Amino acid sequence: MKAYRHAQPLQSGGKGRFGGHPIRLTIALIVKNEEKTLDRCLSSLKPLLDAVPSELIITDTGSTDSTVEIAEKYTDRIIHFDWCGDFSAARNTGVKAARGQWFMFIDGDEWFESTEEIISFFTSGECDRYGSASYIQRNYVKPDSDKQYGDFHALRLFKVYPGMRFRDIVHEWIPWAKPLKLFNNYVHHYGYAYRDYEDRRKKALRNIPLLKEEIAEDEFNLKAYYQIGKEYLVLKYYNEAIKCGWKMLEIEKSHKNKIWRLSTMHNIISAYYLLKKYDELIQITDGFLRDNPEPEIIYLDFLYFANDAAFRLKKYEKSAELGERYIDIYRQYKSGKLDESMLLYADFSFITEKSRQRLILTVIWSYLFQAEAAQKERALPLLDELTVNAKANNSVYTVFFSAAQFTGRWE
Repeated sequence: MKAYRHAQPLQSGGKGRFGGHPIRLTIALIVKNEEKTLDRCLSSLKPLLDAVPSELIITDTGSTDSTVEIAEKYTDRIIHFDWCGDFSAARNTGVKAARGQWFMFIDGDEWFESTEEIISFFTSGECDRYGSASYIQRNYVKPDSDKQYGDFHALRLFKVYPGMRFRDIVHEWIPWAKPLKLFNNYVHHYGYAYRDYEDRRKKALRNIPLLKEEIAEDEFNLKAYYQIGKEYLVLKYYNEAIKCGWKMLEIEKSHKNKIWRLSTMHNIISAYYLLKKYDELIQITDGFLRDNPEPEIIYLDFLYFANDAAFRLKKYEKSAELGERYIDIYRQYKSGKLDESMLLYADFSFITEKSRQRLILTVIWSYLFQAEAAQKERALPLLDELTVNAKANNSVYTVFFSAAQFTGRWE
């Protein structure tokens, strides 16, 4: 039986002024041999710890460097934990010891650029209207550069409830409650900036057996299937990712869960794209969106892949159709009409304005390459969607020239 099932529930005290708790916030970390990054992490938390009635709990899982000495500069709440191969078991030591109304966790290799928004959230009392919150984890691609990165909404703050605990041996998580607050404050994180592919490959090979152990204990653990699919993508085992994904979706039919259904379809579509099975990708995307018509943010990635696949196959009418659907959903996303909780689960690749600009160019070309004059005319309104930066691109000048040439409209 997994260790998290033995974790004692986090207790709400009786007469504390913060919903029965003596303090507003507990911040917890698990660490091991992080002397290179821990001081920077903890110093970035100091403004938050000073501004909000709070505590800092650090669980060390067996450091042999100066990690513990660094931690002692910031807190006397240090727990020594014998590592057992279970990330939830380690993190739950902090949960069990926490006294805060809210619980936040952070990794020792992350550090905040600013915590002003989070401080205001707690000091203003806004936190009383929410059940959970996330900050942005800025994941850098290269260990020696801050130029390339991807932003991910990391769900890290929870209003405490009875029985709250981390779950799963790896890729540990806490079930969360709405409403959800999305912070713009972000942490820098180089933990995924591997020196080379072999480093990332080793981590994937380590994770897969742990995830399979989760499934062996609970065959309906949809999250574990999704995570295995992600690891297969890292290993470039694309067919295995597809097989794993379809198996999970079959199980999901009797154990409905929209989050993991959408996330797993993202794995499947990504694998088909990487295998260059473009016809199958388009067919699968069409079918899935037909069966799941309610717009979702993650559909932006689905449609981006499918639009590009159709364009590569010179199916310009289809490419334009898929691109227009992307543009429509993007507008809904930016106007706040879509459920933003999906941002917590999938690693999105194509939901940025830069991605939208690239897609618009593809749609314009898709219209211009069609024979009918009426289709060429449909390219013109999209020219106004391009930003100044995009218009400065030489390829865009070619688009403008081609649009004018094809339609006869030079104004």
